[in-house]
Amino acid sequence: TMSRDVNAKQTTPLLVFGSLGIVSTLVCASAVTLTFVYGLHRKLVYRLALYQALGSLMHSVLLTLQLVFLNYGDGPLCQTVAYFYNSSHWFKLLALIWVTFHLFLYSVCYKNCKKLEIPLVIMLVILPFVLSAVPFATSTYGKTPPLWCWILPYNSSDPIWPGRLGMQLVSWLIPAIALLLVATVLVSVTLSVLAVRICRELRGNKVVAIGPLKRALKQMCPLMSYPVAFVFLLAFPLTFAIVGDVNPKSSAFLPLMYLTAISIPMWSISSGVTLIIAIFCYRCEKRKAAPPHRQEVAYGALYINAPVVQP
Repeated sequence: TMSRDVNAKQTTPLLVFGSLGIVSTLVCASAVTLTFVYGLHRKLVYRLALYQALGSLMHSVLLTLQLVFLNYGDGPLCQTVAYFYNSSHWFKLLALIWVTFHLFLYSVCYKNCKKLEIPLVIMLVILPFVLSAVPFATSTYGKTPPLWCWILPYNSSDPIWPGRLGMQLVSWLIPAIALLLVATVLVSVTLSVLAVRICRELRGNKVVAIGPLKRALKQMCPLMSYPVAFVFLLAFPLTFAIVGDVNPKSSAFLPLMYLTAISIPMWSISSGVTLIIAIFCYRCEKRKAAPPHRQEVAYGALYINAPVVQP
């Protein structure tokens, strides 16, 4: 009976993990499809969000593939899945930073990073796989305690444990948290600047200028809420990794395992959901919008392929 309980404690998180991966795959596939159906892939900001959604779709498929390891032990297949799974983490994160930085430049600095798109796409394709190769140097890919394949936690009984110490933290979680905090700061600055401009226009009774600003703010909010959600959802795997490295026998280990199994798929689910919401916000605002004029082009250049005109 005890062995059955232990086995259930190990397999249930993986079942949750993989099942949510199926949900995430459907959500992200829907977001990608809607982006193409409405032709928003032609607009830079939505194209950047599309790259992130494609990374999330890759991440979701790899989450679903983890269900294979309910009945498959550690080995080359598990290590390969772990490598691509970690690469999808980095792809998602770098695309997220790119979207956030682009919105910041457009809204605050009136700069266009469209010329950087091709080099950045190349970076998105290559860099995640390079960064994910780091754990191979210390043989740290394998089946982790909750049974999904990723970077192995610290194990004091392992003869090569010094190389594995904190690899989950060093090669992913800490850099991810640092980059996401930077993204959160950029989000806060961008939204604050837009809010201040709206207040300034209200004080000046410039009613004509307020409409485009409000539309830009409504369209940006879904895309810019994702970095904040990502920081929150990453807190559970971060805590789980720290507890697993420091004291895997802690009473908090099992609850954190379940929270991690839920929060990791939510990275991709929330990415797909925010893009879908952003698409429908754009569609609603487009129906309400009056014919564009010069002032609208200035504030709405995020969403139309027009030159930026500083007001």
